[in-house]
Amino acid sequence: MIRAGRGNRLHVYEYDLSLPAQEAYEETYDISSGKNVIDLSGFGNSILSFKLDEADLRARIIVDLLQ
Repeated sequence: MIRAGRGNRLHVYEYDLSLPAQEAYEETYDISSGKNVIDLSGFGNSILSFKLDEADLRARIIVDLLQ
């Protein structure tokens, strides 16, 4: 869940640890001001990283690993 202070764009990068090394798969999500829920279950057991286009010091990000 992301509670954003303003609109933004979230980049989710998925990494595969197989050899030979490959570039990360990227998916983007538009974030609106307020509460946003993004389902990450489609990424399986991969390693993920996240990046916002613009810093949002008022944002609150909760990653729930138990769903």
